[in-house]
Amino acid sequence: MVNEGITVHELFEGIYNSLLKRNEHEKVKFSKKVYAEIADDSDWHRSRTGEMLYEHASLCKFNGTQYLIALGLKTAGYPADKYSCDLTAIKIPDNNNSEEGLISLLEHSTYFKNSLMHGLNDGNIGLVKNKYGKKIFDAIKEKKDEIIAQEPEYDNNYINLSTLGSVCTQQIKYKKETVDLMTESIEKILKD
Repeated sequence: MVNEGITVHELFEGIYNSLLKRNEHEKVKFSKKVYAEIADDSDWHRSRTGEMLYEHASLCKFNGTQYLIALGLKTAGYPADKYSCDLTAIKIPDNNNSEEGLISLLEHSTYFKNSLMHGLNDGNIGLVKNKYGKKIFDAIKEKKDEIIAQEPEYDNNYINLSTLGSVCTQQIKYKKETVDLMTESIEKILKD
């Protein structure tokens, strides 16, 4: 029996929208697509990268501090095949709200360095050892049973040559209530 649940992208999208509903914000629509490099498999004779795409974002205030919150989608090339999406938070320096400045902040947010978390292609949540990763891990580590609706499934008879891992046949699914749980944890982290 397949459990009802939401994908990691739906989870991140829900958290993003919930953060906007619960906090003072201003939506930002970029005049161009914004990319940040997240993976590289280049060598001396060719260049091959994977990127996260950001088409829009929002300026959100948490306890008077302004952050650029963006939901990214994996794009461009097999080096990024093991990823699916990310949720990024960048503290905005004073008076740097211009579109050009915001685009620059996102473009320089390479390799998930400003990600609250990123989604993997099997639906798992990845955390980076940055200012957010440990705090988010601490907030949810005891709640695994509360957030997972269905564990991922893999076919060990096949190997994905892009990731050198088993082929995922069913992504992990999260309980819908996970959106509120994660939103509250992230808000607390950004308000500190």
